[in-house]
Amino acid sequence: MENLRIVKSQSDYFIVQELGTLLINRDFIKEMGEPLIYDRGQFWSLAYIDKTLVGFICYNLGTILYAYTKPEYRGKGVFSKLFDEVPNYVTKVVASNMSLPIFIKKGFTVTKNYKTCHKLIR
Repeated sequence: MENLRIVKSQSDYFIVQELGTLLINRDFIKEMGEPLIYDRGQFWSLAYIDKTLVGFICYNLGTILYAYTKPEYRGKGVFSKLFDEVPNYVTKVVASNMSLPIFIKKGFTVTKNYKTCHKLIR
């Protein structure tokens, strides 16, 4: 995707500022399955087209915790670019109901299902 830029950060202030109103958007929280939780040791990659945030992925030393692409940018390669930013040693995923299919396509296998999320491993 042209003009797609990835910015990495571990700054809680930066993450909250950049995610902005997504964090309090009812549809976003419903799609994610839960509110986002920031903890030390998380790595965030945010995708932008020009100055518009179009998606993000968050992981720690072993697990992808959150992945999201805005609806109008889905199917355009944003998730794949974000996924490419995740190191190979990250072998687990906590996937929302919405993101489950794309992680299965990326080679992950479900190890546990919950009502609003799923644990996977590769």
